[in-house]
Amino acid sequence: MSIKSIMNTSVVFMPKNASVQEAARKMRDENVGTIVVVNNGNAKEACGILTDRDVALFLAKNTSIDGISINELMSYPLITLNADQGIKELCLTMAESQVRRVVIMDEQNFVQGIASMDDLFLLLAGEMSDIKQAVESQANKQQETLP
Repeated sequence: MSIKSIMNTSVVFMPKNASVQEAARKMRDENVGTIVVVNNGNAKEACGILTDRDVALFLAKNTSIDGISINELMSYPLITLNADQGIKELCLTMAESQVRRVVIMDEQNFVQGIASMDDLFLLLAGEMSDIKQAVESQANKQQETLP
């Protein structure tokens, strides 16, 4: 199974010189926890990622985000994978990089989506449900054949 089957393709972009306050508003308005940071508004020039957690950790140490640019808080270098890579590679990359989100790129290096730990949990929940149904079905068949 490839990453493209679980990734979220609704990506929010902002330039790195935008304020963190603007980014927080955008996160709220778009109901997202991640912004892909770009140079010059170009999706091919993704240079970092800003998460709601980055903002929260900053505010835990500081009283305000006034005057702070995204560039000062974003995480970089950007952790990326290709949309055609497998779920195993996604899991290994997240574990090795200690991140919850990976930006997914195409062959031309344009952002295609974001794959998150939540996406993996949803996949796992579906797989576990399928396994449960298969086991129950098999148990019912075996019970029907008993004298």
